[in-house]
Amino acid sequence: MIGIRRKTIHRNLRLYSVIGVLVHFRPFLQKIWPTLLVAGLGMIAQAALHVLRPWPIKVVVDVLVGDTSASFIDLIPSLRNRTADEILLFASAAILLIAVLGGIATFVQRYFAARGGQLLAFRVRKDLYRHIHRLTMSHHDHAKTGDFLLRLTADMNLLRNLLVPSGLALLSQILVVAAIAILMFQIDVPLALAAVAVVPFLSFTTLQFAGRIRLAVRKQRQREGKLAATAAESVASVRLVKVQRAEEFEDDRFLADQRRSFRQGLRATKLQAALERRIEILTAIGTCLVLWIGSRRALEGRISIGDLVLAISYLVMLYKPIQRFSRLSSRLAKGIVAAERIAEIFELEGENLHEPGSIQPEIKGQIRFESVHFQYDAGTEVLHGIDLEIRAGETVALVGHSGSGKTTMARLIPRLYEPSQGRITLDGIPLARIELAHLRDQIAFVLQETLILGISVQDNIAYGRDQFDQAELERAARRAGIHDRILRLPDEYRTVLEENGVGLSGGERQRIALARAFLRASPIVILDEPDTYLDPLARDAFWDAARDLVRDRTALMIVHRLSGIDFADRILVIEDGRVIDSGTRDELLDRCDRFREMYAMEEGGMSHDVSA
Repeated sequence: MIGIRRKTIHRNLRLYSVIGVLVHFRPFLQKIWPTLLVAGLGMIAQAALHVLRPWPIKVVVDVLVGDTSASFIDLIPSLRNRTADEILLFASAAILLIAVLGGIATFVQRYFAARGGQLLAFRVRKDLYRHIHRLTMSHHDHAKTGDFLLRLTADMNLLRNLLVPSGLALLSQILVVAAIAILMFQIDVPLALAAVAVVPFLSFTTLQFAGRIRLAVRKQRQREGKLAATAAESVASVRLVKVQRAEEFEDDRFLADQRRSFRQGLRATKLQAALERRIEILTAIGTCLVLWIGSRRALEGRISIGDLVLAISYLVMLYKPIQRFSRLSSRLAKGIVAAERIAEIFELEGENLHEPGSIQPEIKGQIRFESVHFQYDAGTEVLHGIDLEIRAGETVALVGHSGSGKTTMARLIPRLYEPSQGRITLDGIPLARIELAHLRDQIAFVLQETLILGISVQDNIAYGRDQFDQAELERAARRAGIHDRILRLPDEYRTVLEENGVGLSGGERQRIALARAFLRASPIVILDEPDTYLDPLARDAFWDAARDLVRDRTALMIVHRLSGIDFADRILVIEDGRVIDSGTRDELLDRCDRFREMYAMEEGGMSHDVSA
């Protein structure tokens, strides 16, 4: 990875120029240096042949006017004392040869530049995608999925084009301009001075507008990130949109974001057009100077007509890269801003799954909270001095109203978040000392909303495992009560499911989650309100299977419905981030007013449902 890890996006990260981007992404470029070397050699050959292109024309003009004193014929001994026809034949052959070699050099340069760009994008995108998955949960809580997708796709393409094809083209133009400037001074110093007289003004104007264009493009990319986030959020919530009849609201919200992006894009286009207009005027002034001075010196016999033609050809070649740069300024600015947006993600602090010095102990499952405090992003404290011990193999249920801190306690065990104060130990070992990847391998999760991916059933059950035994997987599905349903699918375990489990009932999705937990065979199980969306029959069937899952394991169950916790060894009542009581159901009914209140409310609700 590149850069310094930070906890939040460093919005002021600025790379300023193509060179700055090249330096910042140098580690990636070094990995593809053979491809870039071939592309660079092709670029140098192309630039050299481009500079040579006007010389045969100069020879032809000098021969036609009968003046060979100023030509480069003397540099080629075999052309001395040759007839005009032979020299013209040589010039024609040189034009053809330069064109053929130029075509080959252009092919080599473009092919290997494109190959290098694809390799670069492949490596950067792979590392960026990997790093996104290793960002801390505190960042993902505030990140926008659509903006991440934009950085992985559109921004990546802009970065690829900037670093390799556009970068090599820029270097090629720099070589061409330098070579032409040197040759023009060799042809005639006053003429060369006239040609470069406007270059400082061209450079100043370009730099002046480049910063403004880059600022406008940066704001536009931010608008487009917001636009992508809005679109992703709306599409992901399409069921809510339909049932709430919010199509027009979402249309208006998307249109408002699109208009802001559109206006910012027009501002960048307006600045680029203004730059192009000024560049055209300045290059016209330079052309007039060269034409006037060159014509005067040719009439005075100080240079040949061929030299004048050559100088004018070189003048076009000298100014053309600057004109092209002005036309590409918006594209280059987009590439630089895209590079900044990608670098911003790399700068974020990520988790180290295999931190040096961490250990991989054999886990039995004893969990201890020692004066644990927690708050999200320096906000209101959620947990207040939790002191708690869960014995290995014990099944503990957490109950309490929404927002009391139950789920937060569960999230601290796999270190999705870190305590603000205090510590948590596992078998007496502080969690921070245990290798993070090893720690999470010891925990199986069954969450409130089970994520079903658009992959096969067996891959969904084995999700997160590199290898698995088919018989073991099917045994896990049987224990979860989902095996028979899978056999009714068209390709059984190899059936590819729809994204988000479309076509499966809520109970079937939760049973797949149970099968995952059975297959994982971890010593610790966390069930976070897994029966929230299940009907009574599905709920009872789920808890029957869950009872088997937690047997001989340390289990932490977060529940709202107390009917599902009759097999818990102990119940903890959580209130406002504190454990206010602990015991069995009967003990809590005897002494805990809050638990009696929850129990009575549930019993009353069940009686009402039955009578209805």
